[in-house]
Amino acid sequence: KRLALLGMNVVSFCRRVSDHARRCGVRGIIDVQYAFDPDKFQGMAGNPRVVALWERGGVAFECVKQMFSSEDIDKVVLIRRPSEDVVYNPISPSDVERYHVELHESEFLPDDEYLAILREPGVYIAPRWKEGIGMAFLEQMAMGKCVIAHRDATMDEYIEDGETLRLGLKKDEGVDTDWCLFDNWTLTYLGPGLGIQGVPDHAGGAGPDASH
Repeated sequence: KRLALLGMNVVSFCRRVSDHARRCGVRGIIDVQYAFDPDKFQGMAGNPRVVALWERGGVAFECVKQMFSSEDIDKVVLIRRPSEDVVYNPISPSDVERYHVELHESEFLPDDEYLAILREPGVYIAPRWKEGIGMAFLEQMAMGKCVIAHRDATMDEYIEDGETLRLGLKKDEGVDTDWCLFDNWTLTYLGPGLGIQGVPDHAGGAGPDASH
């Protein structure tokens, strides 16, 4: 409401924020979406049986356990940055062994080291329940990785119903909230209760017909 009194133009990366600002009387809102150039990330699609998560105080390792069994994946690459603002739950030795957890703990990771860590995973879990822009998951999409994200701003604003694909598949059990599955190429519905072991290899040709 204070912005409405200033008469300023506002650049917004989040449609939900824009809508709220307009309801409060803010004018001159410029809606934009961010995107990385995929050509900068050639050859980084990764292994679909390796999952990456950067814990940032939102989605935690326990969510990985809810989404995947230890038989579904070969490894979990987990990034943590020591911080007074984030309390990390300890991972049991048995979970480290079962999920082959590769833990990276550092107060700061240069871009080249960060990208090197994320070269192997083919699946990336967006780290927060909500994002103002979502730079982390957008970068992974540009790499060609499969991105799993909570269905909320801004993750659910990059795929629109009726414009591209309708997303928002809900797992039958084990996860209490809805998740979106973003893939740079296809979205194929294979039915409930199917683990990664039962997913056919699409590299050699088309898979089952997509459903809605």
